[in-house]
Amino acid sequence: MQGSVKFVFGNDVWQPRRQFKSDNDWLALACDAKGCLLEPASLSVKQESLQGHYDDKPTSGQLFSFRRSGGSGKPVVAWFRAAPGPGWLKPGNVVTYYSPQHPLKQPAGRGSLEVIVDLPNGESALLVPMLRLAPPPGSSDEGRSYHLQLRAQGRRQMLLEKLGICTETFYPRKYLLWAGDLDRDGKPDFLVSFIDQDGPVHLYLSSAAKPGQIVGLAGAYISPPWGGECDGAGAWE
Repeated sequence: MQGSVKFVFGNDVWQPRRQFKSDNDWLALACDAKGCLLEPASLSVKQESLQGHYDDKPTSGQLFSFRRSGGSGKPVVAWFRAAPGPGWLKPGNVVTYYSPQHPLKQPAGRGSLEVIVDLPNGESALLVPMLRLAPPPGSSDEGRSYHLQLRAQGRRQMLLEKLGICTETFYPRKYLLWAGDLDRDGKPDFLVSFIDQDGPVHLYLSSAAKPGQIVGLAGAYISPPWGGECDGAGAWE
């Protein structure tokens, strides 16, 4: 996990190294069709090693298992580390514009991979997958790649990482995990998955934006590998 906001995507997941200990300092972002809230949760950590497809020996790590302390029973989108953490990360309702339990809004037309997120005051944000046919000068990328552009507030911003890095396959319901006002500043935030067999989930916050940006990268969860470098079972299956 990287960035100022620590979070985990999924449950009963393995991570390398010793990152956390068992405690009650977590919050579950839980959602249904009516909305989302942050609920108290606990983490149970078990020491466990994992040997990847190309590894000579197992890698020491931890198995993370989360449990909510009571709660609503709503499906969980992600688990956030509350302490230590920013002051706005506390139990309660969270303004939400999109979650997996909400209808996905897309532009008219067949085969669109874009997503529209309706915002307050009649505004909207647009997430647009874009094909880059050639890597930029000096880049280590090879060949074409798919990137995600955020359009909002009359501006455009390319988000970090690539879509479909292994299979060149991606779907709107897979890359957009959640949108709302997590940091409670009245501006949209986004939880975006770049997982394709492996890869990161990024948390973009408006409060982390640099001058000229719409959002800034506030946290990253790195998914465990699925068996090697773009082989094994696919994450989209």
